[in-house]
Amino acid sequence: MVGVHARYLAPSGRAIETRHENRLVVLFSHHNSRTFDNLATVPGETTSDRIGAAAFERLLARFPNLILWVNGHTHTNRVWTHPDPTGRTKGFWEVNTAAHIDYPQEARTIEIFDNGDGTLSIVGVMVDHSDAADVPAGPPFASVNLAALALELAANDPALDLPSRLGAPIDRNVELVLERPF
Repeated sequence: MVGVHARYLAPSGRAIETRHENRLVVLFSHHNSRTFDNLATVPGETTSDRIGAAAFERLLARFPNLILWVNGHTHTNRVWTHPDPTGRTKGFWEVNTAAHIDYPQEARTIEIFDNGDGTLSIVGVMVDHSDAADVPAGPPFASVNLAALALELAANDPALDLPSRLGAPIDRNVELVLERPF
């Protein structure tokens, strides 16, 4: 996050001033805070500088302009808040979003709004693809038929845990509000 903050916190909590302009930061990664746990050493090495979820969250909390962490890995829709336990920053939100290949084959849009009252809103909306009511028995397939076929195949996953994949209603269409970090 070099060059996107006027101030950040050292591990000791001391404020470090920079000459950079503050910019809001959204972090994207594959793993989420619940799966950020591979502390194994690299084969052939005897030590590792990898950190676990708790240490990574403490690292992120040092940057007051980080407002959102978007990730996946679990193929589920979940939302978590990460308040800074020290109160030095405003904390950040974490949005875990499902894969497009798995049922329910939804995408998520994310928009960030300045509410003009000292707060920001992060709005996430689930988007379904358009599909036909039924799947024709054979070609030619129109794109709407292919969407229906993909959805049907994804729903036939024997390991499908539908409630887990969908997420709770509070994890789907969301407005996440936080104080402006600067």
